[in-house]
Amino acid sequence: MPTKRDWFGLIASSILYYLTARAGMTLFSFQPANITLIWLPSGIGLVMVLTWGLKAVPFVVLPDFLANFPGLLEGRPWSSAVFHTSISTIADTLAPLLATQLMGRFMKEGVQDAKDLIWFLLYGCAIPVGLSSTLLSLNLLTGHYIESAAVFDFIKMLFFADCLGILLVYQIYIGWPDAKSLVWRPYQTLVGVGILLAFLLMAGVSTKQWWTYYLILPALVIAAFEINLFYIATLSSLSMLAMILTTAHGLGPFIADDPQEANAEMMAYVISAVLTIFGLSLQNSQLHRTENDKRKAEQEAQHDPMTEILNRRAFMPLLQQSYEHAQAHGSTYSVAILDIDDFKSINDRYGHAAGDMVIKHMASTIQKYCPEQGYAARIGGEEFAILLPNTHAIEAYQRMEQIRIDFMDTLTPCEDGQLVAATVSIGIACYQGQSGANQVLGDADAALYRAKGSGRNQVLCSP
Repeated sequence: MPTKRDWFGLIASSILYYLTARAGMTLFSFQPANITLIWLPSGIGLVMVLTWGLKAVPFVVLPDFLANFPGLLEGRPWSSAVFHTSISTIADTLAPLLATQLMGRFMKEGVQDAKDLIWFLLYGCAIPVGLSSTLLSLNLLTGHYIESAAVFDFIKMLFFADCLGILLVYQIYIGWPDAKSLVWRPYQTLVGVGILLAFLLMAGVSTKQWWTYYLILPALVIAAFEINLFYIATLSSLSMLAMILTTAHGLGPFIADDPQEANAEMMAYVISAVLTIFGLSLQNSQLHRTENDKRKAEQEAQHDPMTEILNRRAFMPLLQQSYEHAQAHGSTYSVAILDIDDFKSINDRYGHAAGDMVIKHMASTIQKYCPEQGYAARIGGEEFAILLPNTHAIEAYQRMEQIRIDFMDTLTPCEDGQLVAATVSIGIACYQGQSGANQVLGDADAALYRAKGSGRNQVLCSP
């Protein structure tokens, strides 16, 4: 059953379908009055079926019928207008249904990068739209809305109009998940590009210097590398709609003696421009995803998944760097190793889930007292290490005492409501010209075992 959110989405999409259909018939139409240079409802219908499946069909059928009926009624009997409008609506609904089926079978991941565009053009546009355009044109022919000589031209015009609608809407649809990921600098770029595009469009209209329109594509190409898919798709769609609008009103660089030729040139240019921007944006998005995945993998490889602090793999190179820096500059550093006391008995008495909570509590306590220039890591099951650059043993001891006392005095709350008391033993070693980084770590480990052996819950320094 659809949820309230689904109902709201379906109704809102249905209203948008009707409004864009009527707007197209008002701004971009020629005879019959319901034939337009661009049919945005084709893209909205596809998105609706992709999102809600067969539940979206009634919400596509109703606005499509209501939008098409007035144009097909002019000078016709009601019964004839109802029949031919119904056929038109069936054709318009068939396209998104078929596109969804084809994409679901041959493009299970949808459009992820530029190489998927050719398959989207085939399964999402060419096949379903070619079928629906042919049915629509034959319907107009049998209803005597057009002459037989015009059938091929109408198929071509309807095909391009529907494909344009799908391309303009679908690119915004797949970019929507990234709509909130716009930071300040790209936001400035977005505003700047928007102003530039508006200037180029208005300059062409006001001065009739239509060469300004050809600068829109390179502006969008450059912006595609700076702005995410949703916003560049929105700018691209608005710019292309402006081009189509001016052409529909006898303006722009595509005007020719033959209106059909002018429309074909305009549509070819707009489709080429949209595909270019769409492909570049997809490629740019793929590069960003790859970079983010790489950073995430590096982050996961260097951090302990339970505590989210560094792991042993990340800690050891830092220890070596501190050793080399101390040797080269005559400085010092301290290393502390911490081990939770009687951890096995905590697991045995309270369970492993409680043991995990104690480990997380230990990590958070360490982070509380670890200085900004220090490094904390989980290097074993219940064993932790802290690297304190430019820190002598006395200062390191004071910090470790803070950790020991805080951890001892703060009970660990567990999921079942139990409060677990635990203590920690700590060993410290300070670099004093030892032969290697591992020796400093070994000295800290030896101090830890002395602390364990002499009663636990204490901090001892290496001699």
